[in-house]
Amino acid sequence: MAAPNITPNPEEPHDAGHIPLTEEIDSSKYTMPHAAPVIGAILLVGLALAIIAWVWRAKPVAEGSITSVYAAEIPRQHSSLVAVQMKIKNITDKPIILKNVVVSARGGWGENNDDFAPATDVPRYFAAFPALQEHSTPQLLTREQKIAPGETVNGTVIVSFPLTEGDIQARQSMEATVNFYDHHPVVLH
Repeated sequence: MAAPNITPNPEEPHDAGHIPLTEEIDSSKYTMPHAAPVIGAILLVGLALAIIAWVWRAKPVAEGSITSVYAAEIPRQHSSLVAVQMKIKNITDKPIILKNVVVSARGGWGENNDDFAPATDVPRYFAAFPALQEHSTPQLLTREQKIAPGETVNGTVIVSFPLTEGDIQARQSMEATVNFYDHHPVVLH
């Protein structure tokens, strides 16, 4: 018996196993999308990310400056207590709460940092070094201190550095990093 002559139906789908290899990867038109839509999509995603980053950026919550620095050397200890007066203004529409202040002094000796002393210790420092009290503002900055919207606070913090009074007076720079709850820190100069 002779095999029947079967002609393929042109409307039937092609079997993937019988498509020539040259037809699959013949050119990039079969495997790569056009460049214009891809570049356009990348630009739109980049623009959307830039807008989101700009809207959600960290905004400063306070501004201010260090207004005065006075050092009192501790006898026979090669260290000093330093009264740092500063001004802080809340520039937001919500109250901010002071968490911590870290004062940093730089000079030929390098860099020294110290957290400010608790308000409960300051009367003892003032009793031992009356000149510190003379060079301090009446208001001390304290942890958990609330600063109302638009309010400007002038206050003093006391820190200790293992430096002589002369080293502190000859410093190259001093800055205070003021940390608030739920906000980024603010650096005062």
